[in-house]
Amino acid sequence: MNLKNLTREKQKIKDRRSIKLFSAALFALFVIYLAGYFGGLALVDSAEAVLVTSGSAAVPLELSGVVIRDESVYKTDAQGEITYLTDDLDKLKAGTDAAIIGGNTVKTNASGIISRDFDGYERLYTFENMPVLRKEHTEPPKTEKEKSGVFRMITSAEWFIGAYIPNGAVAGWKPGAERELVIGGRALGVTIHGVTPYAGESYVIFKSVRYILDYINERFITFTVSRDEKKGLLIPRSAIVNKDGVNGVYKINASIAHFVEINAEAPKSDVIVLDPYKNLGLKTHDSIVLNGSEVYEGQRIYKKEAADY
Repeated sequence: MNLKNLTREKQKIKDRRSIKLFSAALFALFVIYLAGYFGGLALVDSAEAVLVTSGSAAVPLELSGVVIRDESVYKTDAQGEITYLTDDLDKLKAGTDAAIIGGNTVKTNASGIISRDFDGYERLYTFENMPVLRKEHTEPPKTEKEKSGVFRMITSAEWFIGAYIPNGAVAGWKPGAERELVIGGRALGVTIHGVTPYAGESYVIFKSVRYILDYINERFITFTVSRDEKKGLLIPRSAIVNKDGVNGVYKINASIAHFVEINAEAPKSDVIVLDPYKNLGLKTHDSIVLNGSEVYEGQRIYKKEAADY
């Protein structure tokens, strides 16, 4: 092989090496890109996106109320230890020997349910006083009432809940209409017994003839009742997060999560209704993260459509 051919052969080998090195570098860069891309997706792969919709939903209203029963506390001037002759919450007839104290027998003067528990408010919260209770009477007191007596008798299966409710929430409510209250997570069907409007609020009395034993020792309660349906933008409760003291959701724009502040009442149901005029950062068909706590500002999002929420 002459010198000229040898030089050409060396150049070919050098060129092949350069091509191999370039290809290897290019492949390495491609692998790094894929790792970064799919690695970024893996951070939010479980995050699901939902569309903001418009419509209506019933909005629960959280309230305070007072339980009113037909009841009375039996008292005696006799002193000494009380011996009960019946079980607590027994149903008794009028004239039943219910307890002995200081050698004296205390009889029931009406049929009903006997209870050894009483709260001192039995003389205030009567059927007679029920129509004229003021708002302060329907809210928990700051101090407990002094309690004294032998036992309590509940003489009617009917019982009532009195509460003051904003006028806008009870518009159109009429006596006799049925409503559902939720007390401690449990639904209770009731009938509207009365609605008395005042400035800003109405005094509403709900009536029930069921489950009196479950609430026989309750007086001041909190409960929720559904308002009439409210129209607006609908989003899932799980989408809402608090960031630096501000409530909002993460809206997805060009696969990037951006925090958008919202103006909403404290969420009490799974579906939140937003006033579109107070939430201009959102509109129908916007994509938001279903579980807002799973992402952060500026995070890349691989949208995965969620099932119905």
